Formats: sequence, structure tokens, C-alpha cells
Amino acid sequence: MKKIIFDTDIGGDCDDAGALALIHQAENLGLAKLVACVLSVTRFDGAGCTDVINRYYGHVVPIGQWIYYPESDADAFYKDSYGTVLYRNYEHSYKTAVPPCAVKVLRKALAENTGEKITLVVVGSFENVSNLMKSGPDEISELTGMELMIQQVDCIVAAAGDFENHELECNIASSIHGAINVCKNSPVPIVFTHVTEGERVFTGKIIHETDPENPVGIAYYICMKGGNRCSWDPMAAFYAIYGCEDIFRLTNPGTISIDADGISTFEEHEGGQHRLIYCNSYEATAKRIDEALMGIYNK
Repeated sequence: MKKIIFDTDIGGDCDDAGALALIHQAENLGLAKLVACVLSVTRFDGAGCTDVINRYYGHVVPIGQWIYYPESDADAFYKDSYGTVLYRNYEHSYKTAVPPCAVKVLRKALAENTGEKITLVVVGSFENVSNLMKSGPDEISELTGMELMIQQVDCIVAAAGDFENHELECNIASSIHGAINVCKNSPVPIVFTHVTEGERVFTGKIIHETDPENPVGIAYYICMKGGNRCSWDPMAAFYAIYGCEDIFRLTNPGTISIDADGISTFEEHEGGQHRLIYCNSYEATAKRIDEALMGIYNK
């Protein structure tokens, strides 16, 4: 059983919600355990939206947030986003409660972990993981963040980077300094499901088609008006739980580097701790991810 911490910028693009649904479906199959969710957004509705989805699938887990800003007039921009729709219309624990600091939630989850190590699935910015790496001993643990990661994290699986066009990708852009720190100094291996592969795999509409009341299906409907979405984040969640199976292949080991402008490069070399994921078939990958989103697992 894979233990997962899900680090997300949920609330805007529906593929974050899809990745979270895929993790929950795997947990309901007995194949994964969602230990905690942390948010790399500052929006007022992030924790509530996440809690709505967690509850729908029957799981209530700790939620932390990088920075939390209460609702204000500026949030009128988000009034039609699925994050705000779920926050306003479903039961959750964050109508008035402020989510705790993401680093505290991460440190507690790692400090209390026993047995199998945890995989960090990062589908937003790298701010939370970078801050965890920089954290020192506290009331939660006498270990530093780096020491906790060495003891309790098996790897980071991230949806980030553009290694084909070498353009600035949004999850890197959200925290360039965080991405640089994580890629340069992470004490555990890193696997990237990168932008040009994810944008060729279309999934998700099946959730709303088969279960219109599902908040994740609602997220896809609001974003895509009944269509599929690119699968950046569900691909990361799938790999973290199921591995390559027959739909992915990994590059040889190497090093991912992020420059000061946020441009991603990858160089293969012996002894490297980083890899990239590529699809063997975009159609086969989409079919398998949609099955995982629906809780179907045919190994």
C-alpha cells in the first residue's frame, strides 16, 4: 500500500481534483493511503474545496496551507471557479476555521509515520516542500526537515517542468526559488511528469458523466463544460501509486536543473537521482487513468 501526501494548487484547474480523486479511489481499493493534503495556494476556498472532495470519497485527512488569506472583494475573480462553488455549497470544516501551516502538517505527518515510507505527490508549486527542507527542529520533532525526509520519504513525484520546448511552466513559475532548491538539494529521488506529456493525455469527463453529484465531476464540468482535460496531475498521482505498468517509461537517471528564469533542463548521467516520465501511448494512458479515476484496477 502506497502512502501519499498530496501537495496541490487545487481550486482553479480541474486536473488537481482529478489527481485527488484518483488517490482516493486507490485508497478505497486498498492500494494507497492518503496521509495528508497540503496546499500551495493562498485562496480562502482551497482547504474547504479539498475537504469536500476528501469527504465525498469517505476520507477526512489533515489539511495544511502555505499562506491563507481570508475572503475579500478581490476574490470576486474566483466566484465561478469550482473551488469557490464547492466551498460555498458543500459541507466542510473550513467555513470559519483557518487551515494550519503546511510545513507543520508535513512535519507532523512525517514524524508520526511508521512502516512504509511516504511518497510526496507535488502538483502545485514547490514552495511547501522547499520550506519543509529548510525547516528546523520544533515541538513536533527534534529532526530537521531534511532529516525527516531522509527517514520517511521514498521519493517526490511532481507534475512540473517543460523539457521539450524549454519554456517557463506554471508550477515552476509559481515558486522558481522553491523549484531550484528542491531540484538542487532534495535528499530523495524525484520523478517529473512534465507538461508536454500531460497535455497530450485527455481524461476526466467520465466522472461527471457517470456521477453528476461527484464534486470532482462538477470541477471538470465547470472547467471543461463536459469535456476532458489534460492529465498533468492525474499522471503524477497514477505513477506514484501504480508505477509505470505498461503505459509509462522512465528515462535513465540524471539531474533536473531549474535556472534563475525557471527554465527546466534534464541531463542523463550515471548516479543521478532524477528521472522523467514518458507515455508509451497517449490513448492507452488516457484509458488507464480514466479507469483509475473510476476506481477500476485491472492489473
